[in-house]
This record gives sequence, structure tokens and C-alpha cells, in this order.
Amino acid sequence: MNRRDFILGSGVTVLSVSAIDLFAISGTDGKSRRPDPAAQATPALKAIACGLHAPNPHNTQAWKFQVLTKTKFLFFIDETRILPMTDPTTRQVHIGCGAFLEALAIGVTSLGLTAKISLFPEGMTSGKDLSLPIAVVEIEKLQDKPHALADLIRERSTSRLPYTRPWERAEFEQTLALYPRLKDQVRLINTSLPALYGIAKGAMEAEMRTRRTSEESRIWFRANPKEIAKHGDGISLPGLGTTGAKRWLLETFVDLKSHDEWFSENTLASVMQGFEKSLRSTRSFVALVTEENSPLDWVQSGRDYLLLQTAALQRGIYFHPLSQALQEFPEVAQFQSQLNDLLGIRDQQKIQMFARAGLSERPWKAHRRKIENLIL
Repeated sequence: MNRRDFILGSGVTVLSVSAIDLFAISGTDGKSRRPDPAAQATPALKAIACGLHAPNPHNTQAWKFQVLTKTKFLFFIDETRILPMTDPTTRQVHIGCGAFLEALAIGVTSLGLTAKISLFPEGMTSGKDLSLPIAVVEIEKLQDKPHALADLIRERSTSRLPYTRPWERAEFEQTLALYPRLKDQVRLINTSLPALYGIAKGAMEAEMRTRRTSEESRIWFRANPKEIAKHGDGISLPGLGTTGAKRWLLETFVDLKSHDEWFSENTLASVMQGFEKSLRSTRSFVALVTEENSPLDWVQSGRDYLLLQTAALQRGIYFHPLSQALQEFPEVAQFQSQLNDLLGIRDQQKIQMFARAGLSERPWKAHRRKIENLIL
């Protein structure tokens, strides 16, 4: 047995293409890995630094900014960082933009500021034309107290770890009572668990076995600490829940980014083993459903998801998006159809987000890029 087979056979979750999930991981020791909002020179830069705590697809951080004044900027999608194989419509990238705006709006209040956000000031973007701004943001002095979730924005994180208890119905209802704008969009699902497990597993494996979508994840994979620190983006072993000695062994002795390793059956088996362990620990799921499916719905869904995820964290509840079953490429269409049927989706409705929800250990916190690299 060679060292690769030994390490992969030791039960490690290696390249979980839950990395292909909509949102990259955050965690416990990452404040120095991200720009400090309070240390930025202007209100506009402080606000951008708050937004960088948002989850986003593959942690590509497909965001760029045109700073107009010290208190005003335009927010664009960075077309060089989109995911055409796993997100051909750019729906998920738009959701990530919405999450950025909500993290900004909530987080900036901790600095005594408030954000006025105007969506699509020059017209709505589309999957084909991303040149128009997503929003214009103006920062003003806060006249009220900070948002109740403001201090949690920097702690917000996605957990792909096993869960030890579900999000209870009573807790969920209390959260909706606090944030009534979520009431019509969000569902808590704690029945039909075997069917949900099957859908999530099937979509995961289909995405992993589809060469072009798996290759897209390989491109964004950061194989070791030096790559993680250098790029400040992408997906990684610690972000996927592999830590300690196993992480060190894999990063040191296995060339995980090589085609042979990435696409091997051993890697696939190890990924699925780890994914299923976390999946089958889950006893509650959340879904965010919209009546239509426009770029405006996508951005607003990102805002709602960020609010819901952060509110759940008040009770120690983490989310893990299971985005494969929602994506718009043919190999996963059957799983999207099954999920639609299970949740009773009708007419023009669209499931924008589908995620595990439950109590877990605090996960690792991913890096973010330097603000100066995001400014046009």
C-alpha cells in the first residue's frame, strides 16, 4: 500500500465536493485572516470589510468595487471569478452578492454606521451580461442602536461537520418571529429524512463524477497553508473539516491537486464516506423558496440566507448548504426534480437555498482577499 492509499484509507474526508457547495467555510481562528473593518481608513472601506465575512460560492469572492467617495461605492460581480460549470446561470454568484450586502448592512452597525443600499441602479444584471453594478452603497452615521446580530457577523460560519442535535421547531419559529421578513420564504424540514439523504448524496456524487464540474473545484482548491495564505480565497482541507494530523499528512505527502489524485476512485470513496457521515447526522434541513427566479430574487435570497444563518447562530446552530441538488447543469437535474416534488414546489417557484441545519463544533474560518485587490 502506498502512502496515498494509506492516508485515504484512514477515513479522512479529502476533497469533499461539498466544496462545490454554494458557500465556503468559516470558523474560530480567522480574525487575522480577514481585513479588520475597524482598521480601514474610510467608511466605505469599513463597510466592504464587513461584507467580506459573507459566505460565497467556492470562496471565489467574485466581488469588486468602484469607490466613488469616502462614503459611497458601486458593487459589481467580478466576472473572472464566476463558476460557469457549476453555476452556469450565475444564480449562486448573485446569491453570494446578496449575502455580502446583508453582512455589510448588519456588520457596519457595530461601527456606528448604517448602509443605504440601492439594488441594480443601472438595470438588472443577467447571466450573460454582468457588467452592470449589483448595488450602489452609501454609508452614513448610525442614528439608532446596532443591529442585534452585528457582533455575530465576524463569527458567522458554515459547518460541514457532523451535527449533534437539530434546529428545533420552537427555536425556528422564534427566529421567524424576530425577523418576519423571512416568514414566507423559509421552511424547516424535519421529516422525509431518508429521501433527503438520498437526494443530497446522489447530487453530490453526480457532481463529483462530472469531469467539468469537478475540475472547476480542483482549480479553486488550495492544497496547503502556503497556497491558502497566498491566494486568500478558494476551498481547502481545513475548510472541509479535515484538521490535525490527518490534514498535515494529506497536505504534506499527497499531491491533492494533481489530476490523478483528484479524480481517483479512492478519493471519491473517501469523500462520500465523510459526506455521508455528516449528512446522516442531520435531523433538520432548511430551504429558502421564492415565487419567481430573477436576479433580484437571487440577490434577495442571499440577503435572507445570511440573516437566517446568523440568527440561527445565536442558538449555536450552523448551516451547511447542499447546493448540488439546486444547480443548473444536466447531470443533477433529476435530483433537483426529486427535491422539488418532495417540497411541493409549484409553477414558477424556485428553491434558492437548501441546507443542513444543526449544532456542531465551531469550524475553521477561511481566508479573505485583501481589500486593495478588490478595488477597481
